[in-house]
Amino acid sequence: MRYLHAISPAEMFIASGSYQNADRKTIQQWTIHQLPDQAWMIRVDHIPQNILIEAWRSPQRTLERVDVRTLNRPIQRISYLLENALIEYGHTDGQATRIHKTLKLTTPLLALPSVIGISLALDEWHITRPTLTTLDLSALELITAQIKAREWAKSVIQFNQHGIPQRYQDHAGGILTLTDFAATPTFNLSINLALKENL
Repeated sequence: MRYLHAISPAEMFIASGSYQNADRKTIQQWTIHQLPDQAWMIRVDHIPQNILIEAWRSPQRTLERVDVRTLNRPIQRISYLLENALIEYGHTDGQATRIHKTLKLTTPLLALPSVIGISLALDEWHITRPTLTTLDLSALELITAQIKAREWAKSVIQFNQHGIPQRYQDHAGGILTLTDFAATPTFNLSINLALKENL
């Protein structure tokens, strides 16, 4: 797995896994490590797209910073910093001057663009139904910056006992399956989807 920044000795392992497609090719790899202040560092490697993601999640379970880097040329660097329902957005394309924007969110949610990010976003909402095993995301509106995450809009996800997506089927019928999953014995995302009565 490739990283934006290497794992430091101060970080404690929490969980990791990979997602494979129907051809058993690894599409995404991810790790979660805990920092000394109880915050989480989440790292994601989108292998076919050559995209590396690093996110910082506060001890209060809110995703507050996401850094994205594309490895294909021209290299792009994107960062999102969430504070008080505002997102500070920075973008550098190749050697161009960095662009800075401030986006206002109607919902104070920053979603990490990955399958593991769906779990983190739902957990951040503190929506839990312990018996839940499957979710039809067409009933939810999940937001990345100000843009609705379209690829989640008609997806169906099955979760494992830790609250991590075990199987993800997108709107086009593509399927990703969790493999190589490892976690500490106490790791669990308290995903609760009692958000909509029809779920």
